[in-house]
Amino acid sequence: MMKVLKVIGWLIIPYIMILFQWKKLDNPRRTAGVVWAAIILAVAVTGQKTDTQPASTSPVQPEQVASAPESETKQESVSNPQPTQKEEKTEPQQSAAESETKPADTETKPEDSKIPGTIGINPEEFRAAFNKASQEVSAGFTIDKITVQEGEAQDTFQYMLTDNIALVGTVNKADGSVRDVMIMATGDGTFKSGADIIIAMGVLIVATNPDLAVEERGGILDDLGLTSGEDLMGLNTNTTRNGLRYHFTATEGLGILFGVADENDQ
Repeated sequence: MMKVLKVIGWLIIPYIMILFQWKKLDNPRRTAGVVWAAIILAVAVTGQKTDTQPASTSPVQPEQVASAPESETKQESVSNPQPTQKEEKTEPQQSAAESETKPADTETKPEDSKIPGTIGINPEEFRAAFNKASQEVSAGFTIDKITVQEGEAQDTFQYMLTDNIALVGTVNKADGSVRDVMIMATGDGTFKSGADIIIAMGVLIVATNPDLAVEERGGILDDLGLTSGEDLMGLNTNTTRNGLRYHFTATEGLGILFGVADENDQ
């Protein structure tokens, strides 16, 4: 739809379109655009001049109609039916324009309502599930409050579990559900910081998949390669449970990233 509107804009009002598209055009297209805009502008000015010539010969007609008796105004209205014809012509045009804009509104609604993915809960439900899972495994993590920040495409939230572990989530604007949640962590070289990262990952698994047995929760860590005892740096793995995809990445620059999302989310 946007491509059609853009083509119509270049055909009808190129002198306006060229102002918005100038930086995106190369030199040949800029030259062609300027020439086409000049032609359309010249035609528009010429048309306005021809339209205004008849109007200049009859500026006193409204005053004569206002001062004349009712009988004279009736005769003039009968002898000069052109204004009524113009009004009758403009009404179908307006209704046609309105009928054209209605399908455009209906076409944009499905796009706005699309959800790229969801883990099936809203931010407040996730907060409650995370705190419950943390208490279940005696992790000691607590999310006091989730504050959702509005974004241009999607909303987000962030919460610091420790000084080294951040919890980041994306929220769908269409229905307010959580699209994905990610743990971003960097260890400080101590055993406790490394243990906190593993525990936080376990809490996130329990919070998003509470029906999994203990063995199945550990199976996720096994599938991701986190229990092999090998160096985690450079690891990039994922696995799926109950429609949710868990992924793990470890790099020198970004640190450790562990997240959960809809398995159909691209």
